[in-house]
Amino acid sequence: MATNYYDRWGNLQGEIPSAPGRTLPYMVEDTGTGVKYMCYNDKPQRAIQRITKTKVGTVTTTKIENAFGAWEDRATLEYFPVNDPIIVTTADEENEEEA
Repeated sequence: MATNYYDRWGNLQGEIPSAPGRTLPYMVEDTGTGVKYMCYNDKPQRAIQRITKTKVGTVTTTKIENAFGAWEDRATLEYFPVNDPIIVTTADEENEEEA
């Protein structure tokens, strides 16, 4: 099972596997502040997963969210809960809508 990212025509643009061991991450960044970013390919626009761990007393909570965008923008992308579907629009598609 995976979270798939589609353009408005239904073409698969990327995916994040939800079953451990299916696909290994291409890149992982651990910020050292409880936030970890992962991606699964090297495309300019890609699926990115953010894992945030917070600890209050003896309880640690882990939040897993997904986004789609450039790796360089990972800290400022809009993230959604791991099981929510995400529809992405490329810059080319946005230009077509304006024409």
